[in-house]
Amino acid sequence: MWRSELKKIDDEAATNLIEIALRCFRTRDARDFARNDTKLDENNGCNFIEADLVPGMTEGPSHFPKAFEIDKDMGDAEVIRLMLKNAMTGCLKKREGRKKTGHSSLLNSDVF
Repeated sequence: MWRSELKKIDDEAATNLIEIALRCFRTRDARDFARNDTKLDENNGCNFIEADLVPGMTEGPSHFPKAFEIDKDMGDAEVIRLMLKNAMTGCLKKREGRKKTGHSSLLNSDVF
């Protein structure tokens, strides 16, 4: 049975992983956050497994918040604040773009 493991990785592996994660994120037109599952081989090669655009946040088994804890020493509340901040920044940028182009939408522009 395959068992997943989260751990700190060296700079070379991190660079490879970031490149793959960004490519996956952009290819899927993802916004704000996602979890990309990869597996490192013996040569620090990153092998993409899957993308989860709505990663779990359950205390204990969820890898998304655990990765922040391992890499950035961030707790769950800090991760949620970061997610909300990024989402709001994206909404504000979108709103500014609509103002500049004169584009209207069905969304209430006072909110978004």
